[in-house]
Amino acid sequence: ISQKTVGKTVSRFEQTGSVKDRPKSGRPKTATDEETSLNVALSFIENPRISI
Repeated sequence: ISQKTVGKTVSRFEQTGSVKDRPKSGRPKTATDEETSLNVALSFIENPRISI
């Protein structure tokens, strides 16, 4: 691990009290479980030209 990474991690901990990633911007994921993700993947395998 680089010294820069350690420094950023320590700084983040001092500022927020945590080293967890900050929330990301953008649209949230809609497939929340494995079954839904698997169904989407299988749909693409069966017919890659469809739009979901």
